[in-house]
Amino acid sequence: MEKTLTTAFSHDYCAVAPGAADGKLKKGAGYWPCRVEVADGHVTLSVETAGVIDAAPVTSVQIVTPKWVRRVGAGTVIKLNGRLWVVDFGRVYQHEHNQTNGPGRLQTVFRPSTLAKCIRRARELNRDFTTALLTAGAADFG
Repeated sequence: MEKTLTTAFSHDYCAVAPGAADGKLKKGAGYWPCRVEVADGHVTLSVETAGVIDAAPVTSVQIVTPKWVRRVGAGTVIKLNGRLWVVDFGRVYQHEHNQTNGPGRLQTVFRPSTLAKCIRRARELNRDFTTALLTAGAADFG
């Protein structure tokens, strides 16, 4: 019998970067577009060009998002295999908008209405991501 993959959350256009305990980014390479996936009890961060960046069983994942990052709501700081990662969904709306309207019809993110839509979409995806982590057994240290 073939095993079927149960995906609780998956998105291909988030940004992932090494993080610090205070929620800020560390110096070093960040990844975009990055695929983040919560499936079959594992969380995986990967990039098409480099493959898997980090992966771990969800039960070993710690959500360590500082209060100020939680207030914004567009990203989450997680600890995987002893490393901190900032998973940010802030660029998703712009990508989705450009895919819908074509690359020649770029819209600036700095218009107030677009910025509000960008934040709303990022918060929605981040909420889905953290819910999938918590449902699969991640610990929240917030």
